[in-house]
Amino acid sequence: MFENLSSEILDKEFSKQPPYMEVVRAELSKIGAKIALYKGDTKKIFPEIISSLPKMDFIFIDGGHSLETIQNDWNYAKRLMHSGTVVVFDDYWPERVDAGAKPTVDSIDRSIYDVKILPEFDIFIKPYFKSLIIKFALVQKRHHE
Repeated sequence: MFENLSSEILDKEFSKQPPYMEVVRAELSKIGAKIALYKGDTKKIFPEIISSLPKMDFIFIDGGHSLETIQNDWNYAKRLMHSGTVVVFDDYWPERVDAGAKPTVDSIDRSIYDVKILPEFDIFIKPYFKSLIIKFALVQKRHHE
């Protein structure tokens, strides 16, 4: 999700106005990694591009925050993983199950994936949230012996 989202989408996705894609591209270009950015709703974009994407080394899930969007992003991320891929979910909210990554992350099959909830990252305070604890979740395929 990049720039100029409608208020309806921002509300549905429990999100704030995202940065412009070119700003993100400029920042990421500094690290020297091969990146591809796509603008749009991943529920529409992924079906169109998934077959042309290579396996990824790193996947960062932090678009929309609705349960539907995060589950969709994980379903596609699994298809892009190889044995060494690291997937990081932003917005693992330990105290909420109506939005954020917690329901998806908690449902990941631990016999296939190693899942680690990282220590507290941030606390977001807004009147309608009171305080929202934000963590990251790290997911990798298990290495079977």
